Amino acid sequence: MFRRLAENTVDGAIHQICMGWRHMWEMLAAGRNVYSDLKNLCVWNKSNAGMGSFYRSKHELVFVWKSGAAAHINNFELGQHGRNRTNVWDYAGISSLRSGRLEELTMHPTVKPVALVADAIKDCSRRGGLVLDPFCGSGTILVAAERTGRKLAVGIAAWFGQGSFSSRTGILRPWRKVVAGSEWKCPSPH
Repeated sequence: MFRRLAENTVDGAIHQICMGWRHMWEMLAAGRNVYSDLKNLCVWNKSNAGMGSFYRSKHELVFVWKSGAAAHINNFELGQHGRNRTNVWDYAGISSLRSGRLEELTMHPTVKPVALVADAIKDCSRRGGLVLDPFCGSGTILVAAERTGRKLAVGIAAWFGQGSFSSRTGILRPWRKVVAGSEWKCPSPH
């Protein structure tokens, strides 16, 4: 999967991939075989801990990989552009006791907050630029891309069939349904 992402994005693209700690070794092994650099490991520090039997996780990891040798977009550069970001991202998790959380959990088991995704998009893309999400999960990225003025390329939604939608964004039409192991190309941004 990572090879397909790298083959179909511009040289210097940043790929932010969320993963729980239990699969970090697989993520690192796969990423090292494909990407030119692990730029950082960000931690989504959730407001509440999730399920667990030994320690309950209150975080999710965000691996920030660079694809290729060209310069990457950095819209925060130590606060030079008015964005001060660290690698610890504090956003409420879906397990937080707030209205609407049960609806979000029925859409997808690992819903990300729109603000978290929007900030990640703003960190490494330009307004009007194209962002790629190969799965699209609950559709959070659809809302975040729209709010940040980015175009969205949607790839496969293998885990949940056709994908899912948000009534706020309209109908999600994946550009191509793909089964595991198939060839796929990112659509033209035009």
